[in-house]
Amino acid sequence: MKNSAIMQMYYGERGHFESIKCSEKYFEILGNVVDYDEEIRSKLKKDPDLLSLYIKFNNAIEDMH
Repeated sequence: MKNSAIMQMYYGERGHFESIKCSEKYFEILGNVVDYDEEIRSKLKKDPDLLSLYIKFNNAIEDMH
């Protein structure tokens, strides 16, 4: 098992996710996510209860990551 990629990362013999650069596509998608989030929040401002629920939902998803 020592030769597995996971064990190599554990023992510092191999890089991990911090050494992997994000692609341009990733940042493009991230920009879309931010734009959609802002649009949803703007529309939900008309209903504070829904906005609060959306914020809790979004925070829960972020906590998973």
